Amino acid sequence: MQASKTRDNKIKEQYKTMTLREIGKLHGITGERVRQLLKKQGISFENGRYAHVKKLSQERFKRLQKESDIKAIKYYGVTRDKLTAIPKKDLTEVKLAFRQLKRNARRLDLTVEINIIQYWKIWEKSGKFNQRGQKSNQYRLIRKDFKKGYVKGNLKIEQSKESMRRVVRWRDSKK
Repeated sequence: MQASKTRDNKIKEQYKTMTLREIGKLHGITGERVRQLLKKQGISFENGRYAHVKKLSQERFKRLQKESDIKAIKYYGVTRDKLTAIPKKDLTEVKLAFRQLKRNARRLDLTVEINIIQYWKIWEKSGKFNQRGQKSNQYRLIRKDFKKGYVKGNLKIEQSKESMRRVVRWRDSKK
């Protein structure tokens, strides 16, 4: 009787990491018999190995979500779930454009005090996101006051040729 209880306890522990068949082979019984012995102890698929694996998966998923949110905040200023405000068809391009804006700002030693959602809203309001670029007939996000960084209220969308005229006037005024 004692040997039977010891075996049952071993089986119970092994079920956390092994399949019924693997346990059965170790003890010289079938996987079905292992299931029956576990059932006697009140352990089923739902509260045995599967529950253990499911718990680990949920913990890992939460950890990965947290790590992903940390990266999203670093790169875009918002958590991943907030990125749903941007249409899926534009999301990749918006992400690339926003990260380019941040790189350019860093290179020019300017601050970026807007997040990707605010960036998108400016472009969305203008309706010119798909026409952005450097060519004269395209549009770009510009700073109204060149002394300030990329801050809310200091940004607008302007046609590239107009933008270049402003830059030239500004440079001339500094001479």
